Amino acid sequence: MTDLEKMDERQKMMLWHMRDDYVHFRNLNDLTPSLYLLFDQLTDPQECLFSKYEKFTGKEKIQIIRAFTNWALEQEEME
Repeated sequence: MTDLEKMDERQKMMLWHMRDDYVHFRNLNDLTPSLYLLFDQLTDPQECLFSKYEKFTGKEKIQIIRAFTNWALEQEEME
């Protein structure tokens, strides 16, 4: 079973939001700044993804991050 298959619908929606933001950041920046900008969205109360991300448990957050990083790695390998 893949990371995505293990996730519930709320987690999948969060992942889609993260992917969209990452693609936007990646089109404007190198890899490292793009990752920092995305994670800032998750940890800064002033940012749009923070309120969505904070509703998850620690385990759910880790599952989302793992699925995101696996997806991001696939994107980098395709380039």
